[in-house]
Amino acid sequence: MYIISCLLKLHILLTKTQKYLSNEQRTKNLIDSIGEFYSSNKEIDLEKLKKFFYYNDTLDRVRGSKLEDYIPRLEKCRKFVS
Repeated sequence: MYIISCLLKLHILLTKTQKYLSNEQRTKNLIDSIGEFYSSNKEIDLEKLKKFFYYNDTLDRVRGSKLEDYIPRLEKCRKFVS
């Protein structure tokens, strides 16, 4: 019975991890597309950039991570909206 309980807990943990990784991949895709857009379009919409940082900061608080740890170049853009 103990083994079944452990396996069930492991299954639940793996399911949550898979959901997290799926969300992380979607977030990475979003960041990549924003980077591609702004590398070709030199006109910066400061309001959209501000909203992006708000969105990302919210995710980072939940994940316990920081944008500067993963994409320092993008974190440097924060100075445009601060």
